[in-house]
Amino acid sequence: MEFKNYFKSILIFFITIISIIFATYSWEYIKLPIPNINELGRGQYIENNYNQKNELLRYLSFICLPLITFIILMLFFKKIKINEFFLKLRIQENTIIPKNNNNFYLKIIIFIFLILEFFSIEFALREIDLFHEGNTLTATFRNYLDGSLWSGSFLIIGLFTDILNTKVFWKLFDHESIGLMRLPMFIYIFLCKVFFILIAYKISLISNLKNNYQELFFLVMSIIFVSLIDYDIDRQHGYKYIIYRELPILIFGYIFIDYLIDRTKIFKTIIVLSFLSVFSIMLSLDRGIILNFLIILFIFFLLINYKYKHLLYLFCSILFCWIFTFFILGNEFNHFLTNSLYIITEINYVHGLIHPTPFSDQPGASRATKIILTILFSLITSFYLFSKKESFFNTNFKITLLFFSILAFFGYFYALARTDVIHMRESFGFPIIFMSIIISYSCIKHFSNISFFKLRNNTVLSIIICLLIIMYSLVIDIKFKRILDFKDRIINYVYAEDNLFLNDNDKNFIKKANNFLKDIECFQNFTNDVALNYLLRKKNCSKHYIVYSLGSKRTQNELINSLKNIDIVISYTDKIRNKDWHHLEPNYKLWIVKEYINKNYDIIFKHGDRIILKRKI
Repeated sequence: MEFKNYFKSILIFFITIISIIFATYSWEYIKLPIPNINELGRGQYIENNYNQKNELLRYLSFICLPLITFIILMLFFKKIKINEFFLKLRIQENTIIPKNNNNFYLKIIIFIFLILEFFSIEFALREIDLFHEGNTLTATFRNYLDGSLWSGSFLIIGLFTDILNTKVFWKLFDHESIGLMRLPMFIYIFLCKVFFILIAYKISLISNLKNNYQELFFLVMSIIFVSLIDYDIDRQHGYKYIIYRELPILIFGYIFIDYLIDRTKIFKTIIVLSFLSVFSIMLSLDRGIILNFLIILFIFFLLINYKYKHLLYLFCSILFCWIFTFFILGNEFNHFLTNSLYIITEINYVHGLIHPTPFSDQPGASRATKIILTILFSLITSFYLFSKKESFFNTNFKITLLFFSILAFFGYFYALARTDVIHMRESFGFPIIFMSIIISYSCIKHFSNISFFKLRNNTVLSIIICLLIIMYSLVIDIKFKRILDFKDRIINYVYAEDNLFLNDNDKNFIKKANNFLKDIECFQNFTNDVALNYLLRKKNCSKHYIVYSLGSKRTQNELINSLKNIDIVISYTDKIRNKDWHHLEPNYKLWIVKEYINKNYDIIFKHGDRIILKRKI
C-alpha cells in the first residue's frame, strides 16, 4: 500500500511536469491578431500584429493548465473531493494569543528600528527623472493652478500618485519643490515596512508554533519582508521587489489575516476595505484593480463561511464609498472613467513589450521563467496543503498561504505588458513572501519537533538578539548622526532649488527657454521630458501633458485638434536620441502629430536635442 501511494505521487509529479512542458510548447501558438490594427499607432505589439489579450491568455494558460492538471490528478489518484476543499476554507475559532507572547515586544523593538531608519534617510539630491517624476510634477502643477484633475491632465497611474500626494505637501509647506514631491514616497515606503511587520506578527500568531519558536519565525519573516523594499526611490535602481504603490495590498493582507484571528473586528475590517476599494484605484489604477479583485474573492470567502451579515455590511459600505466619491468628484468622475478605460484598453499598445517565451533564449526569458514557475509552485503547494489531512499546517495558516499564492498570481499582471527588468522585479515580491513563509515555517516547525533542537530560554534569547543585530546591521539602515540633524536635512531637502536636481544641460535649457516663454501662459510639451512644464512653470495647453501615453490615430487627432489653438510647442530634433528606445520617442510614435507640427510651426530656438517651435503666422 505504501509503495502504491509513492507510485501515485511520482505519477502525479511527472504528469504535472509534462503539462508544464505542454504549456510552454503551446505558448507561441496563442497569438490573436489585432482587429483594429489600422486605427492604432506604432509599437512592438502593433508592428507584430500582437493582440494585448495574448499576454493574459498565455499567462493564464501556463499557470492554469498545470494547476488544473495537478488538481484533477489529486482528485483521481488521491480521491480528494472538491467540496472538502471548500469545507477547509472555513475559518477556525478565534486564535488564542498567549499571555506571555514576546512577539509583541519584538514588534515594538522593530518599530523603533523602522522609525530610527526613517529619520536616517539620506535625502540625496539625486537627478530628477524627467519622465516618471515629471509625470507627478506637471500634473500637480496644473492642478495647483486651476484645480483640475482628469479634465486637465491625462493621468496614467492614479489621482493620488500623480497629483494629490504632492499637492498636500505643497499646500502644507506653502512651497513647490521637487523635494516635497518625493517626500510622500518616503512616507509610503515607511508605511509599507510597518505593515510588513504587522503582517509578519499576525502570521506568527496563527502559526501555532510554541512560544520559543514563534519569536524566531516572526523575526525571520520580518527580516525578509523588510528587505523587499527600501528608500532608494531611483526608478531604475530602487524599489527592489515591492514598490510603495503596494501599500493598499499590504493593508488588505493585514486586515484579512487579522480577520482570520478575530472575527469580532468585522466593523474595522469593513470600514478599511471599503476605503481601500476607492483609495487603491485612486492611488494606482493597476494596483487598485487587483485589490478590488481580492475584495471580490473575500466576498466569496464570506459566503463559504456563512458570514451573510458581514457580506451585506461590506457590500453596502463599499457602495456608499463609491457613491460618495461620485458626488465628491462631480464632473471629474466622468473624466476618471474615460481616462481609466483608455489605460485598460489601449495603453499596452502604446508601450507594450512582448513577453518572452518561458525556457527560451529570448531577452528576459530566464527571469520571467523563474518568476512564473515560482508562482505556479506557490499555487500548487497551496492547493496541495488543503488536500493533506495532517495538522503540520493549521487551517488558518493554510488559508494565509493560499492568500499569498493568489496575490503572487495577480501580482504578475503588472509585468505582462512591460517585461523589462524593473517591472518583472517588482512582480517578484509576493512570490518571495510566499516562499519565505512556507520555508521558514517548515524548517522551524521541523526543528521544534526534534528533541535535539529543543531550545531553552537562554538559547532563544541569544538567537533573537543575533537576529536583531542582523536586522539592525544588514537590513535596516540606521545612522545616528543623520538622526540628530534630521530637521535641518529635511528642511534643506524640501526647500532645495530645482536646479540642484538637474544636470547642466537641462539647467541651461531651462534658463534659455524662459526667455522665449515669459509672455505665454502655456505650451504643448511634445517630448518625454514631462517635467519641463513644471520646471518652466508653464502648464500644458492640452490635457495630454504626457504624450507618451498616446498612440492611436484617434488620440493623435485629439492632440492635433488641441494644437490648433496652441502657439508654442517644445519638441525634440529629428536626431535619434537613443537607438534602443527610439520606438518610444514622440517623433516616431506620433507621426501624424509630428507631420502637423512640421507643417504649421517654425523653430525659434534650439538647444541640444530640444527645440521650441512657434505657430506660423
